Amino acid sequence: MNNFSKLLAGAVLTLSASAFSLPAAAQSMQSPYVDSACGAWQGNTWVPNGSCTDTDNTFKHQYVAGTIVSVTGHLVTVQRSKGQLVIDDQLALNRQMTGKVAVGRRILAHGYWRNKVFYATMIQPNVATGMASSMMTSPYVDSRCGAWRGNEWIPNGTCTSSVNMYKHQYVAGTITGVTGHLVTIQQSKGTLVIDDQLALNRKMTGTVAVGRRILAHGYWRNKVFYATLIQ
Repeated sequence: MNNFSKLLAGAVLTLSASAFSLPAAAQSMQSPYVDSACGAWQGNTWVPNGSCTDTDNTFKHQYVAGTIVSVTGHLVTVQRSKGQLVIDDQLALNRQMTGKVAVGRRILAHGYWRNKVFYATMIQPNVATGMASSMMTSPYVDSRCGAWRGNEWIPNGTCTSSVNMYKHQYVAGTITGVTGHLVTIQQSKGTLVIDDQLALNRKMTGTVAVGRRILAHGYWRNKVFYATLIQ
């Protein structure tokens, strides 16, 4: 065998070895992390089954709740009390466990964090927790607990158990953005996102449009301002 043939044979062997060394990475891509093989959700608690101890610290299971404010392909932006979060719902889409992903929908997304990205494996309406369900079926109605006199909230004494839970206040500003029932207003100290669903239900909002200056009466709950009246 001449030198050229030897070189050619060596190159073929090298390429063959390289070809057979690829599947390790390729196999990991073809066999992605499947959380259902590692545990299950019991309500809002992730319960590992002990078969994936090597990945328990890599994939941090959690749930997030908020209101959808935008959808770009499989990336969904949700508004939470602490700000906005972009979640990847491709896994939930693959499982057909998202429902309608639309702006304005309140959701509870179960999934896990990986490299600072939240991957949703299931998306439900935000009535999954006992508290959420209770609030949805028996919502707080502030008119039972007091009334506004001008810009002052006067409690009537019938809702003493909820006095500290619902802090009544009014906010003023100019509307700079409207996304469903979430209204962003510009104030002298910055911007504030308020939830005007209650005022909408009562038909006490007028035209909610960018540029309008408003005075919104309502209350704070879990760092979210819920408007019951917009003037």
